[in-house]
Amino acid sequence: MRKSRRWDRELEPEAGQLGKPTLARLDTTRRAGVLEDLQRAGGNTAVQRVLGGAQLQRDTRAGARAYVASAWVLSIDGTTVPVRAVEGGGARAEVIVQAPDQTGFSQKRITNPQYAPVSLQVGLNLGGLADWIGEALDNKHSQKEVVVHQADQAGKELRSFEVHDALLTNLAVPKLDVGDAGDAWLRIKLQPGSAKSAAGSGKAVGGKSKLDPLKPSTAQLEISGIGVVTGLRSVEGFEFTQSVIADEVGRSRSRVHVAARSKLDNLVVTVADTDEKSVKNALDSWFQEFAIEGKGDERTAVLTVKSHGGKTLTLTFSGVGIAAAEMFGSSTDAGRKYELYAESMSLKVA
Repeated sequence: MRKSRRWDRELEPEAGQLGKPTLARLDTTRRAGVLEDLQRAGGNTAVQRVLGGAQLQRDTRAGARAYVASAWVLSIDGTTVPVRAVEGGGARAEVIVQAPDQTGFSQKRITNPQYAPVSLQVGLNLGGLADWIGEALDNKHSQKEVVVHQADQAGKELRSFEVHDALLTNLAVPKLDVGDAGDAWLRIKLQPGSAKSAAGSGKAVGGKSKLDPLKPSTAQLEISGIGVVTGLRSVEGFEFTQSVIADEVGRSRSRVHVAARSKLDNLVVTVADTDEKSVKNALDSWFQEFAIEGKGDERTAVLTVKSHGGKTLTLTFSGVGIAAAEMFGSSTDAGRKYELYAESMSLKVA
């Protein structure tokens, strides 16, 4: 039996009391107050999901609607990057309890604050973020000062979040399904050394650059020695991850993060099980030679995907080997899967 959730149940009103009205029956002002209470209680994530990722803010101007949708903008290296969604960035200082003193009470103190990574969803209008990603993929890790702005529909800053001594620690590429003509987004993670939230200036932030999501149906994969992979069905989502080591900075409350080991996920590729035998035969032959017989050299692979705005993301993989092959697809629709590893990856947006 399905368990009933508490929000599915209605409490019986006590004698002499009326039941609580539904949100839809409240007037505009009272409805706005309920939504604001929901946000304060930590329910903003749920509200954003309902409204397609829009952040809600009260508009206090006379005659204005109670809430307006807002957008996010990242400032980096003198450029602005439109951002679809922002998460994380919270701070926490651990409490250290010392041994009790003569009074029997324990002294307490806190450590330097630790900041959670800041996660950003972006399209291909990357501005200075593209160069930063490229440097991280090339093992050139630089700390940057960035600012995340929250703006209203008119582009005026509502509040800002300054991220100091930030390191780029993650690039996540979404699943690219050639049957999907919708939107897909890159995800970037930043590790702050320190961060500061501030009230908005009310000034315009961001330029004319708009969100430009990926279009998965345009994905194309080319492998040296094989050529373009015809019948490509999908490339599963994968990530580049950079681990970091935190180091205290003297007596300050900041932390310095140093890049440690990096990791690049394998590529899982599905190819249609149709009459296009040349590519599958080539992939099967490569797997037999490389993985089974231990012969042959690693190769180069190039994955491209366009955005809805016409930009092209090019990911070039070096030191590519084939690690697994599904020799018999379960059905024509399922296709056949191959797993490739790569030693490094570079990125270009044009």
